[in-house]
Amino acid sequence: MVATYKGFPKEWPPIKVNPFDDFDTAYRNVRDSFSSINDLRKILTKTFENIGSANVVKDFGAKADGTNDTTATQAAIDQVNTNGGGIVVLPEGTYSLASSTSTEEFFNDGVSQLATTGCLILRDNVHLVGMGEATILKPQDANDIVILCIASNNAGLHNLQIDGVVSTGAPGHGIFQLYETDVSDATISNLTFENLWIRNVGGYGIGIENGTYENIRLSNVRTKNTGADGIDIKNRGTAEDGKGIFLENIYVESFGQRLNNQAGVDLRGIVNANNIQVVDVGRSSVNQTGIRFRTLLAGNTESWARRSSLSNFYIRGDAALATVEGFFIGSADISVFAGTIEDCDTGVLVSGSATGGADRVLISGVSVDNSDTEAFRVKDNNDFVKWIGCTARDSLTGFNISGQNCSVIGCDAENCGTDLNISVGAIDTLILLGNHFDADWLSHRSPAAGRVRLEARGSSANIDIELTTKGTGNVRTPKALVALGGGAAPTFGTIGGSGPATAAQNTWAELKDSAGVTFWVPAWR
Repeated sequence: MVATYKGFPKEWPPIKVNPFDDFDTAYRNVRDSFSSINDLRKILTKTFENIGSANVVKDFGAKADGTNDTTATQAAIDQVNTNGGGIVVLPEGTYSLASSTSTEEFFNDGVSQLATTGCLILRDNVHLVGMGEATILKPQDANDIVILCIASNNAGLHNLQIDGVVSTGAPGHGIFQLYETDVSDATISNLTFENLWIRNVGGYGIGIENGTYENIRLSNVRTKNTGADGIDIKNRGTAEDGKGIFLENIYVESFGQRLNNQAGVDLRGIVNANNIQVVDVGRSSVNQTGIRFRTLLAGNTESWARRSSLSNFYIRGDAALATVEGFFIGSADISVFAGTIEDCDTGVLVSGSATGGADRVLISGVSVDNSDTEAFRVKDNNDFVKWIGCTARDSLTGFNISGQNCSVIGCDAENCGTDLNISVGAIDTLILLGNHFDADWLSHRSPAAGRVRLEARGSSANIDIELTTKGTGNVRTPKALVALGGGAAPTFGTIGGSGPATAAQNTWAELKDSAGVTFWVPAWR
């Protein structure tokens, strides 16, 4: 019988994290012990169907007292895997982990990697379950990956802490997923990472980037002080997009401590992300991004982040740093809702690659404050981008638009150096509706059925509506002029004017005032 994860029940001691607390304060309200292992098993049967084996690592010789616990813990994992699956329980304590002694060979994007580069090996159908804050996995070597996840199906890590060894030159990840065999299109499914605290690692907090993914779930995960990305999930399959990738309640702080061009949350595949916070974006004047939906992988027509969504997010950077991006969108068909971005050089950047544009992107209810360059930017060849109900505030430029067929609807720009900057190529296809900018603007409105209004709005007391033609062009109306007869030419009373030259030119344009009353304007050609 294979243990299948169902989700933590109410009785499970939760990790309640206030993202603005420090590490110790965040866990003071966590219950992380049970009165007996039998009580624990009762809870686990509500958490997993077909619980199978339920090994406790201390029964295998793990001491959790600072001595090396790698061999004992791995023995518990391997036995559960051999028996068909189940649970490995880590009671409270600090598990000091040396490098694995396994001679196994794994693969990272086609490159051989030995088991000795990590500490523990997580295998198929095994769920490693701790007691919350009080269960700590700590590597002895800063170069080691704490958890080598080689599982291709039904495995997970739950309710524990990984506390690495800080070193600016060591690349050790918290959790990193590898292929068990050198097959680039292997399907990786049903992985769950929940209630985790990962801090002080030289590489990724969590790195999952080998295979085509199905049903990968991260929830209630916090990372702090990582040398590379906080969380990195990148589908590499060539057959189809990874699908069923879910992130919820994620908090990332101080990533990219060792490497440039990193992201707090870096994603490729079909991702649904909700309740995400990324703070302290940028450690120096280097390229760092809060949340990044990746562009199409070179040489691969399927691996990108198209059809993904993000909702309820907060990103905070350091506007003094010249290359800090809040949110990067590099794929098509992305939907973004309800977020705030502060103190980044660029708030939201929409920019696909030469092989795949970031088209049909919807950004709704997003506020960007205090951006040194631009709050919202869409580059050329990224078309049909829509902003609805977004606000740019205290930024050098509010909306900088180069893509075609874009729309800005019901948006605000407050106290920006330039509210709206439109490239020449984008002007003809840009739609502006009902926006509120500090400067004067033209509002397109539909006050009643069968009627469209162009209305001057803004801060000036008096605003003209000016229709400016180019070259010898004229202002035209497609409505036919109404001929009123062939009598004598009328007298218009204009100084120096004599009206139409002939009766045949006696034509009038029919207009209506705001009350709908018809009046006539004489015209001639």
